[in-house]
Amino acid sequence: GMGLASLEPNLVVHSSLVTTDLGAALFGFLAVYLLWEYTRAASLKLLVGVGAAVGAALAAKYSAILLPVILGAILFFHLLARGDFISSSFRRGRPRRFILGRTLTGIPPFLVVLGVAALVLSGSYLFQGFSDWWSGMESVIVHREIGHQAFFWGEYSFEGWLSYFPVAFLIKTPIGILILLAASLLFCRTGEKLRGRDLIYLLVPVVTLFAATAFGRINIGLRHVLPIYPFLLLISSRIATIQFRKPQVMPLLLALALVLTGIPSLRVAPHQLAYFNELVGGPEEGYRYLSDSNIDWG
Repeated sequence: GMGLASLEPNLVVHSSLVTTDLGAALFGFLAVYLLWEYTRAASLKLLVGVGAAVGAALAAKYSAILLPVILGAILFFHLLARGDFISSSFRRGRPRRFILGRTLTGIPPFLVVLGVAALVLSGSYLFQGFSDWWSGMESVIVHREIGHQAFFWGEYSFEGWLSYFPVAFLIKTPIGILILLAASLLFCRTGEKLRGRDLIYLLVPVVTLFAATAFGRINIGLRHVLPIYPFLLLISSRIATIQFRKPQVMPLLLALALVLTGIPSLRVAPHQLAYFNELVGGPEEGYRYLSDSNIDWG
């Protein structure tokens, strides 16, 4: 997973730009990870960590306002799957009978997270209140309502396209990663199985981000869904747990994925912002499909 992340062109290029996207992706992933750790071994320290990560994400980028929604959805599905946060007493009995009780156990931790997040966000503005942050948030809301002229597959629009980000992901993500991701999901019952509760933490953020951006009017760059990459790379790396009859198959498969990720990324370096995979003919043909920060910036 770390090998793929260090070569993935979208993560590499945004780590070299003085912008907000990678920060939001980092802190968003950290918040979900710490929440996952908290559900395994509840402690106030982990809960404060979740809140701090949420606050840092909100300070990094306004679109991180989706993060509390994502965490709320994760909590809901976690509780629906008969998980809890405070007491084990709700594990007994049928789920429908105790769903309200289990839901109530998730409210105090969620309030702690929001309180710590608010404190960290306020601290990032030197504890001058939230007026400056909210002023910026209002400008973002207005921008989303007005829309932004964008180019997609030969068309221009202020309204955006439902398929924009899924297509952008498919054509700007290295084929090696796409193959590993598809194989990991296809063989989810082989090797280290993808359990239901694991999928809640790995896929709810991805689905929520895609759903939220699908109805947005600002289609100017794959960077707006950059936070999905850590989760998808983590799913992809699970393929290493599958054991084939011939032990040399797995190392060869992983090496091939790294080669198909690394070489195309290095070929276009240091201009990975303009990276497109071989499905559309590589970087030379990318201008036919996307523009703006998918091609260049500044």
